[in-house]
Amino acid sequence: MSKNSALDLVRKPGCLTLGIELPLDNDWSSAGEARRVAAGRPRGVPDLSAQTHLVRRADALGFAAVWMRDVPVFDAVNMGDAGSVYDVFTLLGYFAGVTRNVALGTAAVVLPIRHPLMTAKAAASVDALSGGG
Repeated sequence: MSKNSALDLVRKPGCLTLGIELPLDNDWSSAGEARRVAAGRPRGVPDLSAQTHLVRRADALGFAAVWMRDVPVFDAVNMGDAGSVYDVFTLLGYFAGVTRNVALGTAAVVLPIRHPLMTAKAAASVDALSGGG
């Protein structure tokens, strides 16, 4: 991670910055659905096998940020999207170790089902491990 703060990475005066939101594979096309069925993944569960490679690639290409949603419960009937599958803070901590120049953040965290102190500790841990990114 660079010495810039995450805010410095996503807010550059006079410049447009772009970020990506995980997961990077939720292919709802017929071919994507066929691959999901062949792999034995439930409907809505993305293929996460290439996530590390794709996040490193986004970092190398100059994207400003990688955002994740917190999807604590998979509801295939009412929502149909498993989101990131992994815990948002655990995965952000992992990505802090495999990226260098991209800000890491949450697009949403479901606070009502999380203890506030544990949420603060998890977020502060990712912040410290990523060098403020």
